[in-house]
Amino acid sequence: MVKFIAHYKQPADPAAFDKHFFEVHKPLCDAVPNLLKMEVTKVTGTPRGPAELYLIVEMYFESQQVMMDSLMGEAGMATAKDARAFAKDIFTGMFGEVVDTAKVMA
Repeated sequence: MVKFIAHYKQPADPAAFDKHFFEVHKPLCDAVPNLLKMEVTKVTGTPRGPAELYLIVEMYFESQQVMMDSLMGEAGMATAKDARAFAKDIFTGMFGEVVDTAKVMA
């Protein structure tokens, strides 16, 4: 399993960010084909105080090829376009492979 991970730094206006993210952006993400699961984490701080990150989004897919095909399709591109429009200066996207730690530790 693989995932697309999005990090959003602290927005200038958290209320406006939340409104756009949950009312506009998340529905666009939900429309991406082959999405197995999506997790949204609102960062509340670090052991040493305030966090640089505000929100972490993880979108899970069956394989790298399926993820790339899905993200490069119409719905995926609409999601990317929206992220660049509302969060271009605070957004970072990356790809990751989910590691089964039970197998690694065995």
